[in-house]
Amino acid sequence: MKVNLWIVLLVLLLSYLLLLVREDLIQNKMLKNNKQWAESKIDNLSWKNTELNNSLNKIKTAKTIEKLARERLNFTKKGEIAFKICQ
Repeated sequence: MKVNLWIVLLVLLLSYLLLLVREDLIQNKMLKNNKQWAESKIDNLSWKNTELNNSLNKIKTAKTIEKLARERLNFTKKGEIAFKICQ
């Protein structure tokens, strides 16, 4: 009778430990997935940041500033005459 009680207790203890390990494995899998998603997001944002910095560096040049001022703001140099075409 004592041996059966020990066996039952051992089986219960092992079952409990297996449940704990199973939950830890599931949580570990979810954390790995979250880590992969975060790393992917970081890669995408780093690429976008690089692209934006490249665009900003292009815009900062004097020629580009002048071009944008002429096209978007209709600025002219001294002595130039601006024409506006209406359709």
